[in-house]
Amino acid sequence: MTFEIDDRGITLTAFTSLDADVYSHLNHFAEVRITGHSDLRIAFSPAPGFVTPVEPMDYPVGRPTRFGYLDPDGVFHVVEATSAEKGPFHDLAQGPLGTADPLVLTLFDGQEPQCEIAFDTWAAQVGLAPSPTAGWGVSVNAIEIGRAGEVKTAPAVIWASLAATSVGRGWDSVGHRAGTYVNRIRVKPTR
Repeated sequence: MTFEIDDRGITLTAFTSLDADVYSHLNHFAEVRITGHSDLRIAFSPAPGFVTPVEPMDYPVGRPTRFGYLDPDGVFHVVEATSAEKGPFHDLAQGPLGTADPLVLTLFDGQEPQCEIAFDTWAAQVGLAPSPTAGWGVSVNAIEIGRAGEVKTAPAVIWASLAATSVGRGWDSVGHRAGTYVNRIRVKPTR
């Protein structure tokens, strides 16, 4: 892993090599924990003008989760589940995201942007097959967001997955092909 700091922010780059195909039920490409906020909201670069609050969700039923995914046509969707992490899923926002494009999340505290988190290599490596657990046309990749408690100041987490089965119901597994995966994340302040 490399770690670079300059006047534009921090860049983290990690490499993972798989000698053979690997199948799993739950896994993450990256996990980002967020603290120190009073009212966390997130914007997604493919959907300009859309900002969503980060809320807690219930499991296995109850308050719905919000997440993003890239479909096979190059459209990034921000959706909300019907109950917990289960569909049908309702589109909240969408927009184009090319495989060479970074997925940039802007974190707001209330109305004020605080920083950007760019997943530079995520779109180029995501699985686009239909999710065996989510259904409803959702792909196996996901950018999940959630808050760990009821109060708005509770820690929050962003989980980025190339292929996972954390959305939906069931215990199916999904695969990652043999090869080398590059995870490059840039974090920079917006002020």
